[in-house]
Amino acid sequence: MAEHDEVVPNRATEALARAAGGAIVSADPVHTDLSRAEAPLSGNVEVMARWLTRGLSRFAPATHGLLSSRSGEQRFMHPPAPPFMEIDPVPVENPVEPAVQQLVHFLESWRAGGAEIVAP
Repeated sequence: MAEHDEVVPNRATEALARAAGGAIVSADPVHTDLSRAEAPLSGNVEVMARWLTRGLSRFAPATHGLLSSRSGEQRFMHPPAPPFMEIDPVPVENPVEPAVQQLVHFLESWRAGGAEIVAP
C-alpha cells in the first residue's frame, strides 16, 4: 500500500486487509483496528483448517503505481482528505526494488509451501 495513495484511499486498503483477516506488517494502522504484526509474517490466518498468510505492507514515499513505475507525482495535499487541495505536482520516486523483492519472496516462499511476508 502506498502511504497517502491518491487513487485508492488507504482507509479502503486497510479495511480490505481487515476483512480478509490480515495484519499490517511493521506499521501501525491509521484508519481501522487492523492488527499489527512484525516481519517476517507467515501463517497468521486459519481458513478451513489451513494456515494462510495475509498481510499488508506500507510503502512511503510511494504512489499507487509503485510496482510498475519508478516515478510518480503527488497532486494533492497530504494526507489526502476532503476537501482535496490540489497542489503543483511533486515528483515521487517509487520504491520499486524493495516492493518487487518483497513480492518475489512472497511468491517463492508460497511455491515452497510456506508463504512469508518479509520487511521491504
